[in-house]
Amino acid sequence: FYLDNTPIVRRMNWSQRLPNTLFMRMALAFTVLFTTTTVVITWAITAEIARSQLEVHKRIGENLIQLTRPAVQRMLAEHNTAELNTYMSSLSGDPAIAAIEVTDDHGINMYKFRRDFEMANWLTRLMTTGTDKPRIISTNFDIAGKNRGQMLLTLSYTPLNAKVRSEEHTSELQSH
Repeated sequence: FYLDNTPIVRRMNWSQRLPNTLFMRMALAFTVLFTTTTVVITWAITAEIARSQLEVHKRIGENLIQLTRPAVQRMLAEHNTAELNTYMSSLSGDPAIAAIEVTDDHGINMYKFRRDFEMANWLTRLMTTGTDKPRIISTNFDIAGKNRGQMLLTLSYTPLNAKVRSEEHTSELQSH
């Protein structure tokens, strides 16, 4: 008659795997506590960096629209599509910008730029507690009460995803 598979024997086998001395058990407990604390602190810092990076991208987009507004408004009023294309092409090199669309007062596209739009990856969404919907900033160009057009700026998650991945990779290296 053998009792090898009873719950009491299984519990005893598990407890026998722990270190035998109090010193070793305390060292194991502190190691687990230290590792857990390191992971939690790293996660909190990375999440805060991701949230602040999202806010910075939004501010950059808003400032970009405010900065370009007078020039784009003038080009729309003059229907100068060649200058508008040159001007807007210089702005579209930023990886934080996924799309720029400028339409005139009739809704006709005067300038359109789109690149592959990278959605927020699961880690970015988890850290920023946000959605993966595109972040669109828009402005209307009104001159003397008349609508002259609209500019839509869609922000990309590409730089933020890369930053979160690099922070997470760095924290993994530090914890090992």
